[in-house]
Amino acid sequence: MNLRITPGSIESDGHIVLTGPITGTITTSDGTVVDVSAEAVEVDSQEEADEIAQAVAQRYADEGHPFMVEHGDDGEVTQVPFVIDTPEG
Repeated sequence: MNLRITPGSIESDGHIVLTGPITGTITTSDGTVVDVSAEAVEVDSQEEADEIAQAVAQRYADEGHPFMVEHGDDGEVTQVPFVIDTPEG
C-alpha cells in the first residue's frame, strides 16, 4: 500500500481511516497492534477500516476527545463526553 498525504489531500490504493487528534495504539480483534498517532491509517480491507474506526471512537468515548471541551467563565476547562452514535437496526 502507498499512503500519500499532502496538504488538503490523502491518496491511497487501499482503505483509509482518519484518526483525528489521537495518539498511541489500538489492538484489533486478531491481536494486530495499530499505531493511530498519524492523521490517517491505511489498511487492506473495509472490515479492518471499520474495526479501527470503531476502536478509535471507543478511545474517544473512554478518554474524551481533546477538541470537545467547554470553557467556563472562570477559565475552567471541562471535558465534554464523546458519545458513539450507532444506527439502530
